[in-house]
Amino acid sequence: MTRLRAQALLLASTLALTPLAASAQAAPPAGYAQRWAGLCANCHGVEGVSSTADTPSLAGMGSFYAATQLFLFRAGRRQNAAMTVVGKSLTDDDLRGFSDLIGQLPAPPAPTGTPDAARMAQGRAIAQRHQCAGCHGADFAGGDQVPRLAGQREEYLKRALLEFKSAQRIGYTNSMNEALSTVEPTELETLAYFLANVR
Repeated sequence: MTRLRAQALLLASTLALTPLAASAQAAPPAGYAQRWAGLCANCHGVEGVSSTADTPSLAGMGSFYAATQLFLFRAGRRQNAAMTVVGKSLTDDDLRGFSDLIGQLPAPPAPTGTPDAARMAQGRAIAQRHQCAGCHGADFAGGDQVPRLAGQREEYLKRALLEFKSAQRIGYTNSMNEALSTVEPTELETLAYFLANVR
């Protein structure tokens, strides 16, 4: 059994022991809105829409996806200076509480302004060619285990895509690494632009 598969199984068993999926529509446990305001909102935004460079917006993300990412930070599988410190302090109840709260944040507002039509067409073609909608949805709003991409910060998307391509970033499976292995870096820039501006 590979190390990656073993970690994926560990994640699955941990999440199975905590009723995250079942509590996806439940109100977050008491106190998590206040903890969000003190711990998370400074970087990710009060409503989950980030205005901080290289920091993703969490608005519109599913609770199961959020719990998975928090687990990966806690387990040291995903690296970020600030989130690694935060992740190590989280209990299973915290995973549940914060992910339930994130799952209830409304989707971010549609981007303002008029995006470049040619770049948008190029980006859409790249997304279609590499079947991005197969996992992330036709509207790129994500799902239970995959993130929302529509309206995400462009520079964050670009960095994340490049890190997946180079295998610097690995999720709980290596599907994104495989999916992006044949995509040119210049295409990733256009794809990030498209996803950040798609409506």
